[in-house]
Order: sequence, then C-alpha cells, then structure tokens
Amino acid sequence: MIFKSLFTLIYYAGLIAVIAVLSLIGLLFYQRSQIASLRKLQNTNEKNPNKIRLAFFHPKCNAGGGGEKVLWCMVESLMKKYSQGELEIVIYTGIYY
Repeated sequence: MIFKSLFTLIYYAGLIAVIAVLSLIGLLFYQRSQIASLRKLQNTNEKNPNKIRLAFFHPKCNAGGGGEKVLWCMVESLMKKYSQGELEIVIYTGIYY
C-alpha cells in the first residue's frame, strides 16, 4: 500500500512539474511575440524620432456641455506651439456616424 501511494505521489508531482514547465515556455513565447509587436510600433516613428504623439479621450464631445470648445482650444494652442510635422494629435470621440 505504501508503494502504491508513493508511486501516485511521484506521478502527480511529475505531472504538475511538466505542466508548469510547459506553461512557462508558453508564457515566454507570448512575451516574445508581444515585444516583437512593440518593436514594430516603435520602428514606425524612425523617420522622425522627435515627433510628439498626443491622444485625447473625449467620448462625449458632442454633448454640448462646453468641453468640446476647451478641447479644440487646447488642440489649436498645441498646433500653434509646434511646427507642422512635429506633432501628431489623435482624438477618440466614441461617436460613430
């Protein structure tokens, strides 16, 4: 009886170790693919490495509360401050037409 329970313990411990190793290998491959995709994104800005990218999240900009005017005044002032091609502005509005 002792040998049977010892064999079962060793079997399950080995099985857990194999699953853990396979999980780590999968995690490493996933991490490697994520790093490669980030490098692709970074390489898109090689033509002008000094380019500034700004993104604004303004999902209710057409609600009429006055926030849209503040947003566009801020965009206008940024465009006046930086020369053309030096600044890229993205505005997410959440509005689909």
